Amino acid sequence: MDKHKVRHFKLVNGEQILAAVNSKNKDNWYLEMPVQITSGLLSSYQFSPWFPFSDEENFKIAFGNVVNSTPVSKDVEEAYIKFVLSLKKNPPPPIKLQSKSTESLMEKMEELEMQVQEEMHDMFEEGSFGTKKKILH
Repeated sequence: MDKHKVRHFKLVNGEQILAAVNSKNKDNWYLEMPVQITSGLLSSYQFSPWFPFSDEENFKIAFGNVVNSTPVSKDVEEAYIKFVLSLKKNPPPPIKLQSKSTESLMEKMEELEMQVQEEMHDMFEEGSFGTKKKILH
């Protein structure tokens, strides 16, 4: 990553990212390991993976999606490199969806929905306060 210049990008959707620039052409930036910048407490900033659920390291961003970009200071570049290297050494654990627990959750949701429907039916059948009303004609 030493051969790449790290830049700060402000995107049209409001996101701010830092990334090592691999290259660019007349229409796109080609970025490596972009990280999102978020504001922390007391005027501090934090880095987080830009696409946290993807294994991709390289991204293409059209110039039309970039409001502005600028090279970062040496201190910020060093912090970015340290963060990216720590992500590569210690990636976040994968998210595992267990089908049995998902099925169990869906079954519980369906049971609750049936219970609510029964209660609503009973409430409308009995009247709004749970007392049976008889209508005489």
